Amino acid sequence: MRSPASRPWQLPSATQRGTWPPAFRGEFTDAQRWSEAEDWTILASSFDAGCDANLGGAFDISDDGGVVVGLMWDGCRPAAFRWTAAEGVVPLDVLGEGSEGSSTSQSNRATVVSGDGLVSAGFAALSTLDRSPARWSADGSGQLLDPDNSESPGEVLSIDRTGGTLAGDPVYPLAMSDEGAVVLGGVGSEFFTTPIAFVWDAEHGMRSLQPLVEAAGIAIEDGWLLTRVVAVSDDLQVIVGRGFDADYQTQTFVLRLDPEAAGIR
Repeated sequence: MRSPASRPWQLPSATQRGTWPPAFRGEFTDAQRWSEAEDWTILASSFDAGCDANLGGAFDISDDGGVVVGLMWDGCRPAAFRWTAAEGVVPLDVLGEGSEGSSTSQSNRATVVSGDGLVSAGFAALSTLDRSPARWSADGSGQLLDPDNSESPGEVLSIDRTGGTLAGDPVYPLAMSDEGAVVLGGVGSEFFTTPIAFVWDAEHGMRSLQPLVEAAGIAIEDGWLLTRVVAVSDDLQVIVGRGFDADYQTQTFVLRLDPEAAGIR
C-alpha cells in the first residue's frame, strides 16, 4: 500500500477526522492554533466571559501561521478577532447593528484572512439581515462591503493572498489560488438541492470539479460526489473538501493533482 502522501485521492485518517477542522477544541469551546513544533495553543479571549461554555473559535490562518482570525464570545455576542503571537487576541471594529428589539448588540465574525495576514473578512449583522459582508484591516478598522443592502444576506468566504474577496450566497467561493485567478467552492445547499464542487476562472467560467479531476486520471471512489471545496494550496496541487459517499454520508477528501492536466489553471 502506498503511503498517504503518494495517494492522489484519500480520506483523512480517523485521527485526522477527529480534529478537523481545528476551529473549536477543548473542555470549553476554545479558539486554538496548532503547529508541529508547539502542538495546540489556546488563543485566550480578551473578554471577561463567554456564552456558557462557548469562548471562541478560530476560522482561518495566514500563510506563515502568524495571524489567526475568527470570533470570540463577548458574553453571548460574537465578536470578530485577529490574533498574533506579539499582541494576542485583539478584537476588531464592531460593525453593523443589532436586530430591533434584541438584547444583544452587533454580531461579527472574521471568517477568512489573506495569505499575507493584512486583511480579514467575514460578516457583520444588520438590523434586517443576520449577516452582511464585512472587511477589516490589520489595524482593526473595518467596513461593510454592501452597507445599503437590506434584503440579501451575504458573507465573505474566500480571499486571495493580498486581500481580494468574493462574497457568496448561495454560491460559496471558499478557496482561491495565490493570485485569485482560480476560485473553488460549492454550489447549492446540502439540505435543499444536490450541491456540486466547482472551479471558476475567467476563461472557462464556472465548471463542475469532479469531471475535471476524473479526466486528469484520478479515480474517485464509486458512488462519491464532490460537493464542496473548502481549501486549496496556492499552486492548486492540493485540494481539500467535502463530499457524499455511496451511502450519502458526508466525508472529507484530499486531492493531489496536476492542475494543468485537470485543466484548472
